[in-house]
Amino acid sequence: GEVGHQDCLDSLSMLFDVLFTMIRLMSPFTPFLTELLYQNMRQFIRETSTNQNTQSVHYLMIPSARDALIDVDIERAVQRMQSVIELGRVVRDRKTLPVKVTAFAVSTYPVISGIRCRRWLSSTLILSI
Repeated sequence: GEVGHQDCLDSLSMLFDVLFTMIRLMSPFTPFLTELLYQNMRQFIRETSTNQNTQSVHYLMIPSARDALIDVDIERAVQRMQSVIELGRVVRDRKTLPVKVTAFAVSTYPVISGIRCRRWLSSTLILSI
């Protein structure tokens, strides 16, 4: 990595953790693909003292959610972004504009004293979040 050797190791470790978790989550739905990926990754997995059979991804338990990794602020920001996109699509549908037409102006405004702003004013999408 550009920042240093330890940063590179941290990035690779995070990538491995994400891939390994995704493989375990996807294994019931795509058994052959995940088994192939798991067999290629298995040589890099540290053996633990658990009694789990590690010969196949299908013998492993599905990972449980880690609540400590959930960031409520990011989830709220993504939810707001999805609302803006959804309302933009509604406006496009009502005006029969194709998706490929560029939106020239999109403005978002907060709710003031519980009063929602109008959704459509001239050519600007106005949305309360």
